[in-house]
Amino acid sequence: MQLSLKQLVRDVRVAMDENVTDDGLQFLREVNTLTLDEVIRHQVEAAAQLVLSRADVRYLEGGNSFLGAAVSRMERGVGRVQLPADYLRFLYFRMSDWDYGVTDYITPDDALYPQQFSRWAGVRGNPHRPIVAIVPCEDGMCVEYFTSNGSVADARYVGMPRLQGAEDDCTLDFPSRLKHALIYMTASLSCQKLGQANEAEYLSSGANSLMDGGLNPIRSRPAAIPPSVAAPEEVQLS
Repeated sequence: MQLSLKQLVRDVRVAMDENVTDDGLQFLREVNTLTLDEVIRHQVEAAAQLVLSRADVRYLEGGNSFLGAAVSRMERGVGRVQLPADYLRFLYFRMSDWDYGVTDYITPDDALYPQQFSRWAGVRGNPHRPIVAIVPCEDGMCVEYFTSNGSVADARYVGMPRLQGAEDDCTLDFPSRLKHALIYMTASLSCQKLGQANEAEYLSSGANSLMDGGLNPIRSRPAAIPPSVAAPEEVQLS
């Protein structure tokens, strides 16, 4: 779904007006309209990243495919598939000779990872018990699969959200079922940026409830939170 940035800014202002305390509402009324709109616009992408990282997988509309990505074959049926440059979140991966696809993954820090290179075939992942890892590689991040002699049958991920187009026609491609979560999260980050911590926390709780309780219960890990989200600087108002 293509969301208009101009309409998003309006919707966020409404969410802020309807969900802040009297003191917070008085503060927002004292903020210059252009300043507030600018603050909101600068929080949209960061808010979208947080929502896509945390939302229940059912609301992600299947994500994007990375079928056709470069595949590197290694020893003993191990291989690597390049993740797209805009990779944010892993959703699903399956090789053609696997009994089933996987939605979970390990990393090089997991105790299970070194076992995938064992000389003993029964210890490693296999077509009846497939395992994948997300690992850094030369060109970014890769899916490392254990093990297969087949081809990639399905591969899905969530990409980094990016605003597209000129200012008046700027849009964001975003899952329709998560639109209201995005509005609330953007409102939360905007309040946090403006130093309104209580309002930010309340709006963030609302966003989490719209994402079905925060992190997906299956292990689909979020990307690192951008520094501007983790520790925003307060805006100095003139």
